[in-house]
Amino acid sequence: MEPLTCLMIDIDYFKRFNDEYGHDAGDLVMQYVGQTILDIVGDNGISCRNGGEEFTVLLPRQSEDEGEALAETLRRAISSVKLAHAGRTLGSVTVSLGIASSPHGGSIETLVSRADAALLYAKVRGRNRTVAVGKIDMRIGASDA
Repeated sequence: MEPLTCLMIDIDYFKRFNDEYGHDAGDLVMQYVGQTILDIVGDNGISCRNGGEEFTVLLPRQSEDEGEALAETLRRAISSVKLAHAGRTLGSVTVSLGIASSPHGGSIETLVSRADAALLYAKVRGRNRTVAVGKIDMRIGASDA
């Protein structure tokens, strides 16, 4: 069975864009992130909005390491542009990403749950980062070093 990798992507501090600049600015941020995901993922996977400011990408035939490399490309591309709306600079948009792979099958629900856990870990660790579930050391007191 071929691997399937899932990326869970969350726009960091999205509420700030809506609160400080208005919902039109928030819409611009969503469109920018969504279009960047579509442009980078292309035909290599399936990209969709997963509600709120979260997106999901499924990458058939890609390992967790390949998914992590693509996720890092996404993270860097998204944060490299400073957005403006209605004459006001919004600044950089950052995202947190969680990655999980199912190299031997398994349910899609389990795969998404594992990627979501890695996303939560990325957010707890400071946001604007990519975390692959296979590289998380869940032992108490373990460091990220």
